[in-house]
Amino acid sequence: MYKLQKQDIPVAKNNLTIAFMNYPIHKYIFPDENIRRKHLPSFMKFSIKTGMIFGDAYAISPDLKAIAVWIDPDHVIPNIIQTIRLGGLSVLLHIPLKDLLRSKKLWDHVESLHKKYAPEKHWYLESLGVLPNCQGQGLGKKLMEYKFEELDEMQIPCYLETHDDTNVKIYEKLGFEVVYQTELLQTGLIHYSLVRYPEK
Repeated sequence: MYKLQKQDIPVAKNNLTIAFMNYPIHKYIFPDENIRRKHLPSFMKFSIKTGMIFGDAYAISPDLKAIAVWIDPDHVIPNIIQTIRLGGLSVLLHIPLKDLLRSKKLWDHVESLHKKYAPEKHWYLESLGVLPNCQGQGLGKKLMEYKFEELDEMQIPCYLETHDDTNVKIYEKLGFEVVYQTELLQTGLIHYSLVRYPEK
């Protein structure tokens, strides 16, 4: 595996943007595709930096065609100081107000579900993205299994959420179980909270 370095951030954020461009929750937050294309890279940069500083961010290879970003148990819900340090506020200040309000309401609710349904101590999968032309090759599985080895050794569970039902069976095959499912605030978006417990 290739650990992401500071110089990788520009390419990594662009590749994650491509991978998540049509992700349901991003399409809801930014209905206008041009605005989504403009602002999503900033979200991805924030995600990557969070993983690099407070967790783990790595790719299947130096070409960054498949990337995983994890947050460690002590930082799964960043506080305001951490958010400022990572540039989160500057990201929010450049988003159109209507999209910002839509985003905040939704993510506050997702965060509350995280706190309620995740195990007390866990690693959090912030992002798992594979470029569209590289999907179906098992790259995401390899990224996940790489981390599972460490988590099994430490006997620590991991948590993720998805809003794409096609992902649920993929994660279930990797050992995750759905612990909660709901519609997000009457948006039509279905939220899945999933947990993988370590193998003994």
